[in-house]
Amino acid sequence: MKFVYRDSLKPYQKLTPDTTLNNAERVLEGQLVGAEAFAVHKGQLYAGLHGGNVVKILPNKITPVVKTGKDCGMLASSLLNF
Repeated sequence: MKFVYRDSLKPYQKLTPDTTLNNAERVLEGQLVGAEAFAVHKGQLYAGLHGGNVVKILPNKITPVVKTGKDCGMLASSLLNF
């Protein structure tokens, strides 16, 4: 795989505000704590959480998928408000 960087701005071109997310719908607010990374696989959204949990995010619920590593001195389960 070869990565190629292409600068899409012309020299001294002004940036304009991006308002794409201004009207985004908040889902599962307060239920997903400690998210460190997100990925989409086959149209499904997944998140890696603090503590090593990977979860699948559905429109109205969070489903545990896998736990990596071991607990590191705190209750990792307290990060998941199932």
